[in-house]
Amino acid sequence: MGGLIIDVDVRSRENNSAHRTKEINPEHLIVRRGQSFSIILQLSNSLRTEAFFKFTIQH
Repeated sequence: MGGLIIDVDVRSRENNSAHRTKEINPEHLIVRRGQSFSIILQLSNSLRTEAFFKFTIQH
């Protein structure tokens, strides 16, 4: 399934502001454990309606 994700916007400014980490680095995503955050994924047209999308974050 190559090319499924076209673009990722981790919304650094919005998330860092909500997590009170914008003073640390406004350009990179820095979130606090246990708090929700949002990202925007732009997917290609090849995703079928019955497809299952699993998202995993590792550090």
